[in-house]
Amino acid sequence: MICNESLENVINKEIFWLWKPFVPLSKVTLIQGDTGMGKTNLLIKILADLSHGIYPPTLYRGQLLEQEVADPVTSYYISIENGIDDTIAPLFDMMHGDRKYMQYQNEKKGHFILCGEDVREAYEKIGAKVLVVDPWQQFLPEKFSTSNNHALRDLICDVQMAAEETGMAVILAGNYNKGLAAEIRRGIGGAELANTLRSVLSVMPGQDPAVREIHTVKMSFIGKEANPVLVRQLDDYNLAYEEWQDGSTVTGPRDVAEDFLLDLLAAGPVDSKEVKQRVEAAGLSMRTINRVKKKIGVTSKRSGERRSDWSLT
Repeated sequence: MICNESLENVINKEIFWLWKPFVPLSKVTLIQGDTGMGKTNLLIKILADLSHGIYPPTLYRGQLLEQEVADPVTSYYISIENGIDDTIAPLFDMMHGDRKYMQYQNEKKGHFILCGEDVREAYEKIGAKVLVVDPWQQFLPEKFSTSNNHALRDLICDVQMAAEETGMAVILAGNYNKGLAAEIRRGIGGAELANTLRSVLSVMPGQDPAVREIHTVKMSFIGKEANPVLVRQLDDYNLAYEEWQDGSTVTGPRDVAEDFLLDLLAAGPVDSKEVKQRVEAAGLSMRTINRVKKKIGVTSKRSGERRSDWSLT
């Protein structure tokens, strides 16, 4: 069934941010990284600061602005990967969080399910402005298969609709299994997950062992690609935000695009239409792909009336 509406009836909507330009409000954000990369530490840092009304610093033209301060924010943290009393609460205390503004999932009293209904309940009963599910794969509905693309798309859309209705920032945390580029293409949820989500972040190691880098893998909003932000582990277990400097990054979106193209074209020429489809399925940006295309020696050559092939020179 086709349902068409005129664009003239659409009212433009402003994007509001929990952490600009990384984590929008009223949207679902996926943050991933290898095990041990410090995703949980970063999330607890954000929630601890928010308990005092301190927002993560806005990144503007490559510079971190002074952190904004407003009313304290209530968050809801859901995890079975980390102990609340021996890991999360002590870490939250070390980061000087105000405990009364952080709620958590007690598995002995109930079980959160990643679905629109439970997201709405977190807002209505708890008043949470931020919902963190870590790791998100552990809270899927019973007998749910992430290999079912249609079911996964419908699930994420259901959660996204709940986020829009409540205004919450819903953050899904997960682990990579085979590295960034491989995980985007072949990871849990595959192409459908990358296509459905509008904000995908990656936590990666910096050159300094005490530093982690936050990269935007996908950001489907108007604006330029954001530089990474560095997060430094301090001696007291707290974290500090730092600006990214040229040369400090190990792997960024352009590196991922290069690896993607080299892998895609290794076996020979590929139709440009298929290239675009594969790029979109991987959750990458054609703008980034086109930027690295010449650098790694990719050429486009017409091979038919309606066909042109991409190949490595």
